[in-house]
Amino acid sequence: MIKSLSKLGGAFANCSIKNYAIGISYYPLNYFAEAKQTGGKDSNAKPESKEKEPLFRALDDIVSPSQTNSFKFLSQYDFQKQIIPEVTKLLQLGVDKDGLSRIAEYAPEALVTEKPADCNTVSEFSNYLKKTYGFDNAEIKEILIKAPRLLKITQAQLEENVKLFQQKFQLSKEEIAAQFKAYPPVFKMPHDDVVRKAEVVKDYIPVDDKQIGRYQVKAPYFISTPLDCLKGTLEYMLRMGFKEEQVIKIVILFLPMAPQS
Repeated sequence: MIKSLSKLGGAFANCSIKNYAIGISYYPLNYFAEAKQTGGKDSNAKPESKEKEPLFRALDDIVSPSQTNSFKFLSQYDFQKQIIPEVTKLLQLGVDKDGLSRIAEYAPEALVTEKPADCNTVSEFSNYLKKTYGFDNAEIKEILIKAPRLLKITQAQLEENVKLFQQKFQLSKEEIAAQFKAYPPVFKMPHDDVVRKAEVVKDYIPVDDKQIGRYQVKAPYFISTPLDCLKGTLEYMLRMGFKEEQVIKIVILFLPMAPQS
């Protein structure tokens, strides 16, 4: 058995995907802090007024020109009138400059007021998560940084994707909330992709959709595993003589996570 597990490790290493850690920490900058005012000798004297410095003066304060596609896309818009209003909403959620750069890289549409019809708005997305799951700004910020591409689908499509996991895999509201926190990119997966991967699992292991839902709860990246990697791993383990009840435990333990974006 130990020898088989050793070989199994090699099989996992050959999966065509990198192992990404999700526990990246982001430290928000306090963009709104002002220098502490000090009065003069006269205690009744009013402190001198001081104008706030602009949060950002130009696009390259947020997006590096090296982020070619994003910079080119955002350059089409008026920075102060069409970009700063959306950036301000993200700052209010606690997104810092590094977070803004990441969102700009994967979902530049999120930073402009005039969005394509197939994209969501920061306000609608955050309001949905607050009202439906009770998330606070800090939790929404983390979700956006982990999966900025969730803003590249409409709010209606996002809710349809969530409904698929609720109905097909019988996930509760609390379990959906846990999925959002642990691995939010799963809610951008096309429906056909989700269904196809579930069927692949059922082809190799005698389980139903509800049981697959239990696997998804234990390993939120499970259903987003690349199809060839998932299929090859299942084939290998069964060929090596692992029992069916052992297979899924090992899959959950060893299968690498898809990159978050």
